[in-house]
Amino acid sequence: MQNKDDEKELTPMVRQYMEIKKEHQDKVLFFRLGDFYEMFNDDAVEVSKLLNLTLTHRGAMPMCGIPYHAAKNYLKRLLDYGKKVAVCEQFLDPNEKSKLAKREVTQVYTPATVVDDEYLDSLSSSFVAAINVEKRGVHIAWSDISTGEFYIRTIPLEKDFSRLDSLLYEISPKEILVPDDIYFSNKEFRNVIDSASSIVSKLPTWYFSLKEGRKQTEKQFSSNALRILELDEKDPILTSIGALLCYLNDTAKAELPQLRGIERIGDESFMFLNSATIRNLEILTSLTEGGQRYSLFSTINRTLTPGGGRFLKWALVHPLVDISKILKRQEWVERFFNNTEELEKMRQE
Repeated sequence: MQNKDDEKELTPMVRQYMEIKKEHQDKVLFFRLGDFYEMFNDDAVEVSKLLNLTLTHRGAMPMCGIPYHAAKNYLKRLLDYGKKVAVCEQFLDPNEKSKLAKREVTQVYTPATVVDDEYLDSLSSSFVAAINVEKRGVHIAWSDISTGEFYIRTIPLEKDFSRLDSLLYEISPKEILVPDDIYFSNKEFRNVIDSASSIVSKLPTWYFSLKEGRKQTEKQFSSNALRILELDEKDPILTSIGALLCYLNDTAKAELPQLRGIERIGDESFMFLNSATIRNLEILTSLTEGGQRYSLFSTINRTLTPGGGRFLKWALVHPLVDISKILKRQEWVERFFNNTEELEKMRQE
C-alpha cells in the first residue's frame, strides 16, 4: 500500500496504472506501454514465476513485460493456470504527444468467458455458473458464451447441498459466481463450492437482486422476455440469471447476441445422476487412469465436430426420461444405421 506522501511522488503513468488496477484487483493487469504489456508489483512477481519471465524494477516497483504481438501465447498459459486477465490498451492522440496517453481496459479474459478457438478445449464446455440460495431452493444459471447455451435449474434446498455438488460435477463450470454474504455465512454451501475444481468469484449481493435479474433478462432477450421464457417476475431464479448476465457483460465489454434464449432443466427432463454414480460408472473419467482415457465417453466418441463431442458428453450424463424424446432419438439412430450412404454424406458435411 502507498501512503499519502508516496502517492505524491508517483509519476502520472504509475498513478494511472494504480487507479486502473484498483478496479481489477482480482485480475492480472496487462498494462500497455508502447510495444509491450507490462505488469507491476504483485502481478509482476507472480507472473514472472508462472511464465518464467525476467523480473526487473521501475524505481521500487517490481515489473515484467511481454511483447504485445505475442500476448496470446502468454495469455493462454495464464488462463490454463486459472488466472483472470484484464487487458488495458493505450490510445494516443497525435495532437497531444506531450500528454499522458489515455488507457482503459478493453477486454477481460477468464477461463470461463473466452471465445477464441485457440483458448478453448473443443470437447469441453466453458460454463460459468451463477448460484444463489434462498428458502425455496438453490437457483443455478449457467452459460457457455462460446456456443450460446444458457440453462437454468432450481433444486431443493438440502443441508448438505448434495444435489448441488452433483450438478456442479455434471456441468464442470470453469467459474462459479456466488453472493459474497451467503458464501461466507453458510459453511455447508461454501464447502461444496470450494470442492468444485472451479474459479470462485464472490460478488456483491446486489448482483443477485430480483430487480437486477428482471433488468438484465429484459435487456438481453427482450422487453417481454419474462412472458416468452415463462418466468414469473418474482421467480427467484431471476436472481441467478441477472447475476450471470451482468457478469458476462462486464467481462465481454460487448453485447452478447449469441445468447438468444434460456432452457430450463428440471427433474422431469432427465434422469438425475449423482456425482458418485457418474464416477463409479466411469462415464466421463476412468477410475484407474483418472482422466478421460478408457471412460465410456472416450470409448464411444466418434464425433467429427467439437459441438457433437460436447453434446455426446452432455447426453451421457443426462439420460432422457421423456418417452417421446427417447423414441425420437432412437428413430434418428435407426435411420442413419440403416442408411449408411446418408450417414457417410452427413459425416463428410
